[in-house]
Amino acid sequence: DFLSYLKAFVNPADEIAWVRILCLIPGCGTKSAVQIYDKIQTDGWEGMKDKKFARRKYGEDLGRLCQLFQDLPSHSLKEQIQDIFTYLSELYPNVKGYKRDWRKRIRELEVLDTMANNYKKASSFLEDMLMNGTEEPDATGKLVLSTIHSAKGLEYDTVLLVDCMEGILPSYDSDTLEEDKRLFYVA
Repeated sequence: DFLSYLKAFVNPADEIAWVRILCLIPGCGTKSAVQIYDKIQTDGWEGMKDKKFARRKYGEDLGRLCQLFQDLPSHSLKEQIQDIFTYLSELYPNVKGYKRDWRKRIRELEVLDTMANNYKKASSFLEDMLMNGTEEPDATGKLVLSTIHSAKGLEYDTVLLVDCMEGILPSYDSDTLEEDKRLFYVA
């Protein structure tokens, strides 16, 4: 979810990111999200304040989202991440399907805050996080993305583990330490 906010900020034309963001707002479904996205494309972030949307069930939440995006350009990356973090901290407890694990989701966002310390711009941070680098592919031209669980071991010369950091893998949960060690071996 978090990266969708940064993606929409860096590239306001990213429909997938916008629909994901907008569908998190309670009461806003895919159809409304696409309508709001279309309005953003014609009117900019101010499109979220259109009276057509303001009077709907999600109007107030949409206004807060608009304010978030209006504030982001004037802030440093660290402040942008904190702004999104604060917004999500207020939103998550109300999102259908997130009510059970929203605290865990917030803890996972804290890791991104630490990772962002090495970056000055959201676009650079996103490029590294999403592995959208512009480097040329290797001689075979293939890149295989896989989960650790589906890896068979000894298949590739080089393996990169995404999110391999304290608190994520291995987790802080001592009950899963043996499982984490097994996953490292499989990877």
